[in-house]
Amino acid sequence: MFRAECHFPQAYTEWSKQVKKPRRAEVNYCPDYPVGHTKESLEQKRLSLLSEVKKKNKQQVVKEKMERTFAYRRHEVIEDKPFMADFKERWPALFSECEVEAEFARITTVPLISKFMQQLDHHSSQLIKEKEELLDKKLGMQTRMTPLKQKELAY
Repeated sequence: MFRAECHFPQAYTEWSKQVKKPRRAEVNYCPDYPVGHTKESLEQKRLSLLSEVKKKNKQQVVKEKMERTFAYRRHEVIEDKPFMADFKERWPALFSECEVEAEFARITTVPLISKFMQQLDHHSSQLIKEKEELLDKKLGMQTRMTPLKQKELAY
């Protein structure tokens, strides 16, 4: 019988249990730093990004800097596992609607809004059916009438 503890040191098995593993759609789970950049140089870009976020009408500059610092941000999320408040303080631009969409596309290579709408269309009939069943259980059939049933009773 194979056991990981027999073949690997205990420290390694403990570490491997703590590492966040990629999910099915995470294509760019933990990308390498861009060529010519180090952790320190990307930290400098993050600091310059903080000053750009505070300025108005700098969305294109912010978008470019967010794109360049993507690998650094992913390493931070995976390795450091920061609290949400700390992460929001370090990366405030990420919490705008356009950057949430862009970050989703960077990680999964799938556009967020169109994927969401597609899945909503796919599941909407089931959601409506479950809602009606829940209302039937709560209210009972006598008190709940759909417009179609009301028309039938009117004739």
